[in-house]
Amino acid sequence: MKNVVITACILCTFAFNANAQFSLGLKAGITSPQDQYKGITVGSGETAYDVAVNDVKFGTLVGGYMRFGRRIYLQPEVNFQTNRTDYVVSAAGTGESLIKRSSYQNLQIPLVIGVKMGPFRFHAAPVANYFLNGNSGLSDVNGFQETWDQLTWGWLSGMTVGNGRLSADLRFEGNFKKFGDQITFLGDSYSFSQRPMSFTFAVNYALVK
Repeated sequence: MKNVVITACILCTFAFNANAQFSLGLKAGITSPQDQYKGITVGSGETAYDVAVNDVKFGTLVGGYMRFGRRIYLQPEVNFQTNRTDYVVSAAGTGESLIKRSSYQNLQIPLVIGVKMGPFRFHAAPVANYFLNGNSGLSDVNGFQETWDQLTWGWLSGMTVGNGRLSADLRFEGNFKKFGDQITFLGDSYSFSQRPMSFTFAVNYALVK
């Protein structure tokens, strides 16, 4: 992680010196899930459960950014994100089911690299996600736990529309880990087959432009 920070600082310095333009701003928005996840079965015999995603709720983000450069630019960001997922947990063969809600918060730190073309900025970024806090409803079910990794990696790509102090981001975001990989049952780890993806809409306001 130290090498990543050093590299980012060098790139920021180079972009600033080469293009002599700096922008600082705030952003806020919402995220919408794009995938429907197939259910999984955990355990076996009398301890077997069927687990399915009942609903992945809209998430929120608030944060800020710094932009270095003109036509080609580097834009580090720090965003606070909240998300929520409802699971359906059913004891195999009984037909009885419970809805269990999990919510969590993390810091999303993208290192955005982009190019400006008229009123549009097209960009992509690697993303570090630092887990801050979580509240798992699955812990109420005997044998279930949710254990989040402190750091996970993802990606984003999209565009920014607008040249003034106000602009809007339209982004697709994904993660390199499978959805639900934080779920354990009786000590065994489980995950759904897909990697999570979402669509993000955010409004930016430039404090310094």
